[in-house]
Amino acid sequence: MEKVFYELVIEGHLPVIKGFIFGLLEGSKREGTVIFSQESNIKTETLTELFEEWMHLHESLCHLVIEERLLEMVKKGLESTFLVLKLKLKKVRKIKKASFNFHYEVYGKKYGEEIKNVFKELPPQLKTSSDYQPHEEIYPECKEIETLAPCHEYNLKAHGSVEGPIDVLLLFYKKIQEYELIKKDPIILHFEN
Repeated sequence: MEKVFYELVIEGHLPVIKGFIFGLLEGSKREGTVIFSQESNIKTETLTELFEEWMHLHESLCHLVIEERLLEMVKKGLESTFLVLKLKLKKVRKIKKASFNFHYEVYGKKYGEEIKNVFKELPPQLKTSSDYQPHEEIYPECKEIETLAPCHEYNLKAHGSVEGPIDVLLLFYKKIQEYELIKKDPIILHFEN
């Protein structure tokens, strides 16, 4: 069964929020997935949030993703510790899915094969967009030309997006961070209405 996740937006400083969340989990002897958006390259700020933070209309906002089974515990914990920690829950949104855009251009056949295999071995819960169509070109006339020349014997290009559940997508996102040739945009969360 697929896990359900929520994004929480908490007003407060990141170290205090992390201490609160992990202290709450440890104290309750419960386990669950907690993802801090800032640390996982998940796009968060809206223009309004940035403006409000810049104008000091509120403190820093921390976006995090938690499993549904932790939601009530965290909400109650924030309410009961507000007078001490001054952490305020600003928003709770149910996550439908997550996605990120990517592109790559590779000039070595060995690396091209590696990257194509990474996307062929995509976890079953994830899917690539229909515009992901790797395009391979081979130019035999460039074989004997110097390495730094603008002519390359092999060229592989592609762009697209990957989408699926946030927990599975994040593991795949971290996996492809090992490949410098794959350029990734931040992860985008898609919410239920």
